[in-house]
Parts: sequence; structure tokens; C-alpha cells
Amino acid sequence: MYHVLPEAKEYDEDGSRCKRLDILVRDSGLPAYGYELMVEANENVFNSHCERAYNYGRVHQCYMMVVHFSESGRLATYFGPGYENVTVMHVVYDVMQGSARLIYQDREELVHIKGVDWKVMFTS
Repeated sequence: MYHVLPEAKEYDEDGSRCKRLDILVRDSGLPAYGYELMVEANENVFNSHCERAYNYGRVHQCYMMVVHFSESGRLATYFGPGYENVTVMHVVYDVMQGSARLIYQDREELVHIKGVDWKVMFTS
């Protein structure tokens, strides 16, 4: 059984901000997965998250997923500098249509979110 370990610490031991992995999913004997999350990032912030994801993957010996949530879709075709064992996914949501596009570098999927009590806690 997998264990989900959120590392929701605003500051690390040295007082540095944003130096923690957002979510780590791990179980002994099974592959571990880490998630680095961001909302409506610009290109510089996006690249920084990708670099951190790569470093977290090495530290935690896990496969990393960078997830960029966006309403605007501004960076939906940008996938960063490219790091080994790091996959980028854009989630471009449209609350009015009740759907979100999951965009990977090599494919795109449409998922419906209507009928679900789903509220966006952030705005662009």
C-alpha cells in the first residue's frame, strides 16, 4: 500500500522558502513518485519548479511529476528545459465548461469536472 507524504513546510531548517517537495507517494518495494505543483507560473518560475523537481527526484530516489494548473493556458505548450525522470503536465481548466485539458508533451486528454462539487480556490 502506498503512503502519501505531504511536505507542506513553508520554510526549511535554514529558513529558505519553497525548498520542500509538495507530495511524495512511496511504499517499500514499489516505485516512488513525487509531485511538484504550481499555479499560473511564468517561464522563470516554471523552470525553477522543474529544476527543483529534478533535485527532489535525486534526493528521494523517485520519479517526478511537475503539475502546472492554469486557467489561461499561457504556458500550455512549454515543457521547460527537460530533466531526466521528470514529466511535465499542464492542467488547463475551464470552470464554466466544466472541463480541464491535461496536456503532456506528447498527448492531450480532456476530462470533465461537471457534476463534481469542485471549487477553484485560486484565480488568475
